[in-house]
Amino acid sequence: MTYTDEQLKKTLAKMLPNEITYYSVTTFYWNRQFIAGIFHLALRVLDAELLHLCWMVEDDFNSKQQDNYGKELYKLIPYGKMLFSATWQQRVTALAKVKGIEI
Repeated sequence: MTYTDEQLKKTLAKMLPNEITYYSVTTFYWNRQFIAGIFHLALRVLDAELLHLCWMVEDDFNSKQQDNYGKELYKLIPYGKMLFSATWQQRVTALAKVKGIEI
């Protein structure tokens, strides 16, 4: 199944703690709070930062989840490509499967 970038960004936001990111309407934000939450600054997540956010989810995986993640990525990557060349879209799709999150 093919997913839109917006669906995938929303799914990625679900996998990260609310203190790090949140998704509002059609925009993905970093959630930065200062002065005990009184002053709040939200910055838009740039497309260039999406691989880093995927890594933040991957970094919390145990060894079984890492194995399952590699298997899911392998299914999504065209023959002959290396796993590290996976796009953020492919990574989010595989992450969601491993974490049991519906896109």
